[in-house]
Amino acid sequence: MELLIDFPGGSRVDAHFSGFTVSTDQPPVASAPSPFDLFLSSIGTCAGIYALGFCRQRGLPMEGMRIVERIHRDPSSGMVAKIDLEIRVRTAFRRNTATRSSVPPNCVR
Repeated sequence: MELLIDFPGGSRVDAHFSGFTVSTDQPPVASAPSPFDLFLSSIGTCAGIYALGFCRQRGLPMEGMRIVERIHRDPSSGMVAKIDLEIRVRTAFRRNTATRSSVPPNCVR
């Protein structure tokens, strides 16, 4: 895979690959997410595609499923210290998965 990175003006930096363009920008204009925010969101969307595949493979309902990504920063440095991903499901999903042998009951709260 090859990506072409270009600089369309201001603080914008765009990546082009496979017919897509991913745009980034920095404040004060911020016409697109910053590169680091885009990186952080890619962690959540990557987890999402695995959750989607897991549910599809097992015929589990996806309605109302969400992933909440929390970024925890080190107060002294401001750097990211920890990232939490919480998968939220509806009660119907919990009842459905608790009876399946592929999902251990202790994994479903």
